[in-house]
Amino acid sequence: MTFFRLLVFDLLVGNCDNHLKNHSLLWDKDWRECRLSPVYDIVNTRAYGFRPEMAIAFSASRRIDDVVWDDVTGTAWEMGFPVTIAARLFDEVADRFLAALDEAERSITAQGFPEVMDVAPFIALEARVRLERIAATRSR
Repeated sequence: MTFFRLLVFDLLVGNCDNHLKNHSLLWDKDWRECRLSPVYDIVNTRAYGFRPEMAIAFSASRRIDDVVWDDVTGTAWEMGFPVTIAARLFDEVADRFLAALDEAERSITAQGFPEVMDVAPFIALEARVRLERIAATRSR
């Protein structure tokens, strides 16, 4: 479920460079249990004009702007959990995303990097468009 949340985050932040080499597992010392490593190499590739195709996609087309609700729930089902849990996880990430982006923009600007004000609105706009498209295809 943590990995699913990360995929939702990638979708919202516009990270099309979310290939498998950007995800790792950390094993305990006995090699009996593992967990996802902390995330790394998260970037809005759309702001740099990269192709709009996600490496790990919700949609069969891989195009980040083609993702609809059935793609989200289908991915969750393939990962082994039902639509109800997928909806809860998706909503948790989506509900926090824009507020967290605003807070990150303020924090990074305060640290002396005003350039973030050029990128954060782009990320927010794209995330809102994706969320609206997904919401429009979601049956309640």
